[in-house]
Amino acid sequence: MTILKTMHDLFQFGSTPNALYAFFHAQNICQYILCTLGLSPTAIGGPRKILRLIGARRSSTRIAVRLIGPGGHGCLMIAAPLNTLGEVLNEALPKIEEVTGKPAHCHYASWCDGAPASDGVRVHQYLASGLRSAYVNGSTVAVRVHEHGQPTGVLLHSDEQWEQERASYDIVLDQQENRIYVRGTPLDSTELHTTKQTIELLRKLLTDARKHTFTPDDLPPSSYREDRNQLESKVVRPFKSAVERRTGHPFELRVTGGLRRDYSLIFTPNGHRIAWVERG
Repeated sequence: MTILKTMHDLFQFGSTPNALYAFFHAQNICQYILCTLGLSPTAIGGPRKILRLIGARRSSTRIAVRLIGPGGHGCLMIAAPLNTLGEVLNEALPKIEEVTGKPAHCHYASWCDGAPASDGVRVHQYLASGLRSAYVNGSTVAVRVHEHGQPTGVLLHSDEQWEQERASYDIVLDQQENRIYVRGTPLDSTELHTTKQTIELLRKLLTDARKHTFTPDDLPPSSYREDRNQLESKVVRPFKSAVERRTGHPFELRVTGGLRRDYSLIFTPNGHRIAWVERG
C-alpha cells in the first residue's frame, strides 16, 4: 500500500524531490522485506550497496535498487531521478564487475538519458511502420478496428482465426481481396456497383472520421466524385442500403447540397463495428 501511495503522489504532484524520495524509500523498504524473508539472494548485496552509495552521492533524493523477478531470481531494478541514471551506471558498473569478478549488464531506455550500448528496448513488431516480428507467421491478417468511426486498436490474426472472427464485425473492408463483408457475408455485384470505389471512399472517411463533412476535393480521385448523382446512386446508396438491410441499424452516410460538384458528404459514425484489413 505504501508503494501505491507513493506512486499516486508522483502522478498527482509530479517528480518533486519529496515525492521521489518517498517513492525510492518505499522501493528500498520492499527490498529489505525480501531480504528478511529470505527471498533475495545474498549475492546482490554488494552490487546494491555500490549502486545506492553512488546514487546518494549524485542525487539528494537518492535512488531505489530492488530485486524484481520470480522468487529469489530475476534482476535488480534501479530507479533514479531524471538525468542521473546514466551517470550512476557509468560509475557503478565497473566497480560491480571489480567486486564480483563477473560482467555486469544493465538494460534501459530513456527519452532523456538515452540507452546503453547494449539493448535497452528491442522492437520486434511495430505495425504502424510496417515492421512485423520474425516470430509471427508471415500470412497474418492485421485488423484495424473502428468503433463509432474512431480507431480502437490493431489486432493480429492468422488466416484461420480471421475466417472465424470476420463475422463478428458489422463491416469488413478488405482492399486486397476487393471485398466488403457485412456480418461475415460478402456483398456481391447485385448489391454494389463498384466495390473498389466503395472501399476507397470508406477508408478515406474512416481515416478522417472526426471531420464528419467532406467536399468533393476531400474524396479519393474517381469519376464518381465529380457528380453528386453518380456518387449517391452508384456508391453511397447501394452500400448504405446493403448495410442497413443486413444489420438492421442505420448507417449514417448521406449526400446533401446541389448537383455536380456542389455537394457535401456527411459521415456521422454510429454503432457499427468496422474492420479495415491489411494482409502481411
